[in-house]
Amino acid sequence: MASEKYKNFNLADSCDLVHVSWCDAFDALGTGWHEWDDIEKKAVLAKCNSVGYLFKEDDEKIVLVADETGEYGSRITVIPKTWTIEVRTLKKSKNTR
Repeated sequence: MASEKYKNFNLADSCDLVHVSWCDAFDALGTGWHEWDDIEKKAVLAKCNSVGYLFKEDDEKIVLVADETGEYGSRITVIPKTWTIEVRTLKKSKNTR
């Protein structure tokens, strides 16, 4: 059951819809022995793009929520701020929380 704070909460009305570009860790070569040249070429960061409602942002993280029922949120992505490349607002919320 939703707390009183989130009673009648509407994600689309309360949070900006954003696009976040960010880097993630990546197991580029998998387990096993690899030649140094392959390691140098393939050891890259995963470039990620996520779209969702910006539920929370602080000095440490960005929290995106993709789906909601009013009472519950789903497909929550927590992105470390230091891994963030860019945050672009796609649609401003109607309300502020």
